[in-house]
Amino acid sequence: ITRIAAVQATAAETRAVEAGGERFDLAVAESSQVVQKGVYEGGRELWECAIDLVEWLAAHRRPSGTVLELGCGRGLPGLWCLKRGAQQVVFSDYDADVLERYTRVDAARVGGRCYFYGGDWRGLPAALRGFGTFDLILSAETAYREDTTRSLVECIAKTLSVKGEAVVATKRYYFGCGGGVAALEAEVGRVDRLCCEVVWSAEDGRSNVRDIVRVFWKEG
Repeated sequence: ITRIAAVQATAAETRAVEAGGERFDLAVAESSQVVQKGVYEGGRELWECAIDLVEWLAAHRRPSGTVLELGCGRGLPGLWCLKRGAQQVVFSDYDADVLERYTRVDAARVGGRCYFYGGDWRGLPAALRGFGTFDLILSAETAYREDTTRSLVECIAKTLSVKGEAVVATKRYYFGCGGGVAALEAEVGRVDRLCCEVVWSAEDGRSNVRDIVRVFWKEG
């Protein structure tokens, strides 16, 4: 886990993105790269479900305390939380290079207390012991394969507070990959007392259905 203290917002070229009632000047990334399992997991892209998640948060939540974003990539939901009052945000992504070159720079431009973790989620719970558990965990476009979905849910189960919630924005189907809402629901069902519900959907009949799923602990 690293702090942002020494990072300066020095990216020469930015592009404006508006979401959730806020404007973000994001560092322009290099050209797109094909997602390769274990090599590059798509962190440079600003995926549409990240924008869905920000819009949903703006309508339904007021962030405070410490927020964890899993598979953050460009980190738009976490950046939005910083702008809206979160005390600190932990950005986590498999692609450590993306965190270093883009997410950290964008977070420095927004301001606030940030921490960064690059690498496999299996090591994240141990690295986060000093933070305790989280009342709000965010994730977008991370349930795209069965293995990433399993790792996501395992990480949520180890870091989510008793009264907290994880909000996952995902496509309903990731064709040929095995991920999506059904895979997420199945993995949640394997963890004792962990529950989930679809709280928002976008379905226009022309493109893949997109959902937002809330994950939480059953009371009692």
